[in-house]
Amino acid sequence: MKGSLEFSLPDEEVEFLRALKAGDIAGALEDFRDWLRSERKYADLSAEHRVFADRAWDKFHEIVSSHGINEVVLP
Repeated sequence: MKGSLEFSLPDEEVEFLRALKAGDIAGALEDFRDWLRSERKYADLSAEHRVFADRAWDKFHEIVSSHGINEVVLP
């Protein structure tokens, strides 16, 4: 199976760059998720910071889900 994307450059340069860098973007999101998970699990956080970290974790997953990219970022 093959797939291809076409862009009308320079008009769609931003879209082209996003498509080109999608793997890097997904990797960065995975790295952030892993870091945040580690902070929540292992860091010695104050109660206030723990609440914030939990809210950030929930919001991260909400945003990823709302964009329909769970399967890319949350393998």
